[in-house]
Amino acid sequence: MSTNVTIQHGEEINNSTGVSAKKLLMWTFLGSDVMFFGTFIATFMAYRNKSLVGPYPEDTLNIPITSVSTFVLLMSSLGIVLALHYLKEARMGLAKFWLLMVIIMGIGFIGFQIYEFSHFANMGMTPQVNL
Repeated sequence: MSTNVTIQHGEEINNSTGVSAKKLLMWTFLGSDVMFFGTFIATFMAYRNKSLVGPYPEDTLNIPITSVSTFVLLMSSLGIVLALHYLKEARMGLAKFWLLMVIIMGIGFIGFQIYEFSHFANMGMTPQVNL
């Protein structure tokens, strides 16, 4: 059974859940993302310390750089939320500032990725090599 309900911003709900299709799709995507990365983490935990020959993760992975890169990525997400918040409040100066910060952090994150993957390639770490 399907019902049509119009909510405050004119967004029509055409399903029996009472949740807009866009919101339902976003939650479905987030749930699948959690399962996808959860599978990677579970596989890593299952095979952790099982390799008999190197290279070992501690020999190739640079945890401090990866940590900074992850922090920059997370802060860029916060930055885009703040930019959107200030845009909705019509505070254009702060919205532009946070958008600029997001661009800078995005470029920084891409720089970290280029550095890390070129480092892996120089060490011979390719998809054909076990870690």
